[in-house]
Amino acid sequence: MTTRSPDRLVGVLLGLTVMGVFLPGLHGEFLDWDDTLNFLENPHYRGLGLAQLHWMFTAFHHGHYVPVTWITLGFDYVLWGMNPFGYHLTSLLLHAANTIAVYLLALQLLRAVSRHPQSMTPALRFGAASAALLFALHPLRAEPVAWVTERRELLCSFFYLSAVLAYLRAWQARRGDGALERRWYSVSVGLFGLAVFSKAMAITLPFVLLILDVYPLGRLGSGAGQYSGRTLVRVYAEKIPFVMLSLTAGAIALFAYARIENLTPVDKVGWIDRLALSTLSLAFYLAKMVFPVHLSPIYERPETLDPLTWPLMVAGAAVLAVTGLAIALRGRCPALLAVWTAYILMLLPVAGIV
Repeated sequence: MTTRSPDRLVGVLLGLTVMGVFLPGLHGEFLDWDDTLNFLENPHYRGLGLAQLHWMFTAFHHGHYVPVTWITLGFDYVLWGMNPFGYHLTSLLLHAANTIAVYLLALQLLRAVSRHPQSMTPALRFGAASAALLFALHPLRAEPVAWVTERRELLCSFFYLSAVLAYLRAWQARRGDGALERRWYSVSVGLFGLAVFSKAMAITLPFVLLILDVYPLGRLGSGAGQYSGRTLVRVYAEKIPFVMLSLTAGAIALFAYARIENLTPVDKVGWIDRLALSTLSLAFYLAKMVFPVHLSPIYERPETLDPLTWPLMVAGAAVLAVTGLAIALRGRCPALLAVWTAYILMLLPVAGIV
């Protein structure tokens, strides 16, 4: 048995587990909440002809520019018409693929931080499989899997995770001078482009890759003595295509939101209030991840964003506590600071600043 055979077996088992747990969702209908607007009352996406593709690449439907997502939905229509079963099946298959991608990513990261990076022990596979199952079966996954409108979430996640995996492959196959292997690097950039045009939330990837460069890859950082000089220039230069895609997708996303007047001006919600809302968001999403209770498809903004109210004070204290702990333990536990920083960056697009 080759070294990859166990990973294939674990991946298949993870995919089958996810399919079994979410199987009841295949009997769901289109929901009378965005699904009606996006599918039942929208004939433009139905098919993959020139007219449909033109609409997919030019429309800002309901404040979103997601042409890659629309292509998959058009493909569903070609196969299934308006039968929601097929749409749910595609979403479930995507979630299973994301679970396998999380397993492979966790495996690579655990291997990178282990004392024996060339080994692939059962303990590493067990840890990676546990992380993948926690991701896959968490109650927060129910909404994107069971709600057809959130296909963009699943598709964005798939390409986002795949882009990181390709980046890690490029690092593993790096040249003697430390530069990334070009083929896998190009694949990573291409996958990122698909991610940002599946959902603009993916625009944070360049900064997450920089975090990975510091830890656990060790391409940057005081330990490697590489915060300056040629290596620093090369690592930042590698991010230029990613950043350009991020800026493009971010600008288009802002334009799309502005078209439906979905942006709140600063004179109505000031910067202090936005900072308070962002702090609350950081604590709120973390709390829902740890304690997934009282879940709702929508959470209204608090009526008041006074920093002296108890929810905002508790949120602020929690964020400061985790931040302080991550900084204090950065020497003994650098993973905590890396994960916390990545969490903050990945949440910024929806944290309330914009």
